[in-house]
Amino acid sequence: MHDVIDILRDYPGDDDVSIIVDNGTKVFKIKMPNMHIGINGKLQSHLAEILGEDKIDTEEG
Repeated sequence: MHDVIDILRDYPGDDDVSIIVDNGTKVFKIKMPNMHIGINGKLQSHLAEILGEDKIDTEEG
């Protein structure tokens, strides 16, 4: 989890961040109110390397 946070911090911007954690029993959505990122292809690729392509989701609104 620390690796993901460190990567996100490398891409500052205006986009809100939430992290979804599935522990096999329950799914938690953790909003990160003090973190804002700039979503771009490089960030998504970097996260996909760590988490896997199917674990990355971006949404507007």
